[in-house]
Amino acid sequence: MYSQLVEVSVSASVTEAAVPALPRLCSVEVAAELLGIGRTATYDEIRLGRLRTVRRGRRRLVPVEWIDEYVELLKHEADTAA
Repeated sequence: MYSQLVEVSVSASVTEAAVPALPRLCSVEVAAELLGIGRTATYDEIRLGRLRTVRRGRRRLVPVEWIDEYVELLKHEADTAA
């Protein structure tokens, strides 16, 4: 799904201006794909408060910064468990 939204190949000759900006908010489904986990698991993490979201009307969206924050949480948990 996300791969359909953005297909960018970056090489040394491409400047940053030529690379399209990624959206700052994404759907839960896109967040799940970026994280490599299922939709249900993503909603479970949201319900547990481990992955934060914002509401825009009836939609639940995940800021990309919070996806990065969630990944850092997972890395910290992995380091602590080891």
